[in-house]
Amino acid sequence: MKTIIIFIMIFVSFLYGILVGRYQYPPFHLIKNLKNFIISEAVSISEISPSKLSLTKFKRCNIPKTSVINNNSTVFVGHAYGSHSSTAESFLSPHVEKFIKMNSSKLNLLVFTGDVFSVPSLEKWKKLRNIADRKLDILIAPGNHDVGRPDSNNIFKISEFGKQTYPIITNLNNVPLILGK
Repeated sequence: MKTIIIFIMIFVSFLYGILVGRYQYPPFHLIKNLKNFIISEAVSISEISPSKLSLTKFKRCNIPKTSVINNNSTVFVGHAYGSHSSTAESFLSPHVEKFIKMNSSKLNLLVFTGDVFSVPSLEKWKKLRNIADRKLDILIAPGNHDVGRPDSNNIFKISEFGKQTYPIITNLNNVPLILGK
């Protein structure tokens, strides 16, 4: 009886993963393509309500590339340490570090959206604050690398950024910005 229950639980979780698309089992791409085809056909014959049609524009990122940073800009950086091949001693990605050093005086707000460091340390959090202009507001929405392990969570808590009260709720050009921990 236990074996049958375990088998049913595994089958149900497998089926759920396929239907929701969270697990990439072999038929995943087939199902994904079928869903996209059905949606595109429905859009082409206007079977979807106008509110759902407006969501289709978000299928692709349409943010234009720029090499100019205007004064009082806000920048969001995710996975700032770079690749998974970085070592425990690595700081930020060299590109991110160079960007901050060159542009922090032009920025109004710098938001890290998680995984700032591969392996955090108090020295790295201090260095982050020191490479940026002191007037620059830096907000952190810590990721699993930043607070996922007990040691990294303790380090984050004693850093300048861990002393912020979460959730951080602020207003960015009349748009609410909420950062969680």
